[in-house]
Amino acid sequence: MQPRRSALLHFLALALAGLAPHCPGQTTLNFDATPDRVWIGRDWWANRLQDWRVQNGRLECVEAGKNLPMRTAHCLTQTLGARNGDAEISVRLGPIDPAAALGPHAAAGLLLGAGGIGIDPRLTAQVHHVPAEDGGMVILVERDGKISIRRNDQPLENTPLWAINTPLGPDQLPLLGDGMVTPVARQGDEYTLVVRIVHGQTKSRVAARVQDEGGNVLYFAIAEVDPALTDGSIALVSTGGPEGSPSGFWFDDLTTTGSLVSTRADRAFGPVWHTMYLRDQSTIRLTAQLPPLAPLGAPADAIQLPDAELWVEDDGWRKITTAPVVPDSWTATFQLEHWDTGRDIPYEVRFAEPTTTDAPLDGARRGLFRAAPDATQRDYVIGSLSCNKTYTGGLKWNRFGLWFPHDDLVAHLAAQNPDLLFFAGDQIYEGDLTPADRRNEDLACLDYLYKWTKWCWAFGPLTADRPTVAIPDDHDVFHGNLWGAGGRRAEAHDGLTAQDSGGYVMSPRFVNMVHRTQTSNLPPPKIDPVVGDGYTTYTTSFTDAGVSFAVFSDREFKESPSVAVPAGKFRNGWPQAEGFDPATQADDPAIPLLGAQQEQFLHEWAADWSHGAWMKFALSQSPLAAAHTLPASAKDDEIVGRLPSLAPGEYPSDDVPVADADTNGWPHTGRQRAVEALREGFAFHLAGDQHLATLIRYGLDDWRDASICLTSPAIANTWPRRWYPTQEGANRAEGRAPQHRRLHRRLRQQDHHARRRRPHHLRRRARPPLRQGPRLRDRPTPRRRPLLHRRGLAPLGRSHRRWRRLLRRMARDAPSIRQLRPILEPLPPPHHLQPPGRLHPRSPPRGSRNPALHHPALRRVHPQSPRRGPMADDRHRRLHRPRPPRANRRGPRSRRR
Repeated sequence: MQPRRSALLHFLALALAGLAPHCPGQTTLNFDATPDRVWIGRDWWANRLQDWRVQNGRLECVEAGKNLPMRTAHCLTQTLGARNGDAEISVRLGPIDPAAALGPHAAAGLLLGAGGIGIDPRLTAQVHHVPAEDGGMVILVERDGKISIRRNDQPLENTPLWAINTPLGPDQLPLLGDGMVTPVARQGDEYTLVVRIVHGQTKSRVAARVQDEGGNVLYFAIAEVDPALTDGSIALVSTGGPEGSPSGFWFDDLTTTGSLVSTRADRAFGPVWHTMYLRDQSTIRLTAQLPPLAPLGAPADAIQLPDAELWVEDDGWRKITTAPVVPDSWTATFQLEHWDTGRDIPYEVRFAEPTTTDAPLDGARRGLFRAAPDATQRDYVIGSLSCNKTYTGGLKWNRFGLWFPHDDLVAHLAAQNPDLLFFAGDQIYEGDLTPADRRNEDLACLDYLYKWTKWCWAFGPLTADRPTVAIPDDHDVFHGNLWGAGGRRAEAHDGLTAQDSGGYVMSPRFVNMVHRTQTSNLPPPKIDPVVGDGYTTYTTSFTDAGVSFAVFSDREFKESPSVAVPAGKFRNGWPQAEGFDPATQADDPAIPLLGAQQEQFLHEWAADWSHGAWMKFALSQSPLAAAHTLPASAKDDEIVGRLPSLAPGEYPSDDVPVADADTNGWPHTGRQRAVEALREGFAFHLAGDQHLATLIRYGLDDWRDASICLTSPAIANTWPRRWYPTQEGANRAEGRAPQHRRLHRRLRQQDHHARRRRPHHLRRRARPPLRQGPRLRDRPTPRRRPLLHRRGLAPLGRSHRRWRRLLRRMARDAPSIRQLRPILEPLPPPHHLQPPGRLHPRSPPRGSRNPALHHPALRRVHPQSPRRGPMADDRHRRLHRPRPPRANRRGPRSRRR
């Protein structure tokens, strides 16, 4: 026994020597002043939001399920550096229910060194559940008090593709240093875990010990590890718990000190998570997203919170308005009337976070109310996005395994400097990285907020300083496909699933909460604000810089095909009945798509050209067409994820257009009415949902006789739809490329595909440089082609000699600047920018002596056909008169000669 005792004392001496008293600079994070609530504080990020809470002045993990191990709470403001030095981290911990026997995999402790240099700390904050590359290491106190040091960067086999829900025990993590007992070792209800790290040139020493309440060392462990395992985040870990109990472990008094520890107060997140605003002429509506600041299940009337405050910097900071915080969605919405839109004005949303003391913690999020752009002087730029996701297989805790926080995309989008951002839906996916939590309404709301907050964290720098429209789609409300059926609550019946029966699977409370988080910055709805079983709407319109926008929902009123066309035996939008022809048998004029109220709204909006509107855009979730193909043998789209990616130039031999009733090619008659309403206003349609970029010219009575629709590509393309029609396109122009097709598709819409971006299998390439937008001012200007090519007006491939000839010819025909100066002010906009059926408000009536109406610069524009375009009657003749003789084309000076 003597040699064993000597060895034990020898290792104990080494461990205690490495854990000697340390230098000053100590930081302690505790929860003494934090009231009982779900959100654990601005210094922390919890995985998941509903798995943690602050209770009785300490942090508690309330999730101990076997499929949800390794719950983590990352300290955002404390990190470990890569330089030489040392650090000491300690934390108090214990089981929440000390009287219950702990399960076989119960453990708690610290996660250290996840992430590192070059990895966004927001991404590192997502590390939890399973090990993967850049996952760091864990120091765990197991159920008997024994300590172990284990790797968390060795990936498991067969990691799920959609959500990680794999059971995991601590013994599945490779061991770096096993725990040893001391002569005074015993089990207890409360422990203090102390970890000391010393960086060397090639190795780092990690020494850990477990102490009881009296400071006695019960267990200890030491290990020499790669320095990369100790460079990165500091987080708390709880896995498992008492048998039969939903609760895990509690934590308090996280203390850090040493030269390796960096304090980054700028990384704190909250209490204002996000701001998003929209400008409607001189009115601004802004929504601020706050965290859940009450205990789980607290009644709304019992929650007492201060109002959020909106401050602006206008000759000094001043408060201009306040707004209450709405529970469930935890949003505060401000409205500013008669706002000065002619200049940039910084703003802050401030909130006094309640504490258990008399001193609240102030917090703020800053943004910028931008001046309205002058669309007559430059382009109006819209950034259109949809379908945001964090993860799809191949888990790594770095940018090669997670898309979040989309820093490349955000940087490129910021470089384009858009005037308006449009997020067309699927801002979250219900099963993204973590499975959807539908155990009850309270947990479902928190699960949505956990996923929605990641979207806020990624895109908040963009939405804070430019107008933004974000509308929910099916996955935002926890659906695979959604047929809202006018706001009906979905119930399974007659062999149909709840989703196929039509309506919303989730309750009105949940769906309305989602609507508030994403759409409460929009103007009030222009249709009934509540429909069906109590579901809110957001259909509305607004005008910015003369651009009139309509926002409508193509999901909320649409009926389910399984209910509307029972003969087709539709399942998840796909007909399964043998011999059923969806092109001829699936339509009925009574089947709603947009619903009567939205159709009437669109017609009224299309005819309204007030407030100086010169262009119209319609914004919705999905295009009014079925714009993808599948192999002819496919009866549904379950095959999409298994289809091989094709190399450039390859083309499948058996793809056909699909009859997917989830798309808005169905119902046909409702789709025709919607397209007709858009055509009345010459509206350009922006949508998302389809994952691949699509440019479509809608057709009604003939090819290309209606609006243009642009479907944005997915932020994260996890469902690679494709467009490979094998039929010869009808009426295809001579010499057109194969992708230019005119087809009657299986759902009968008549459209023209101008271009489709297809999925290809490509090798990974180096990250391209930022593409620079036309109005980028803060970056070096690249070499550009001459003059008008910057705006896409110059034909590609034109030689410089021909280009100079063209410029000289234009110069001969144009009057001089001196001659133009007297008439530039009253000059009306170009004919294609004028509203239908009326002259521009600035244009004088017919017969006026204003020279702008008779200037040669206007006469050179070819008159528009009276049968097409905005000037659909004979009024086009007022602005476009016959060309003058050649001698008079240079104006008064040429006549004098």
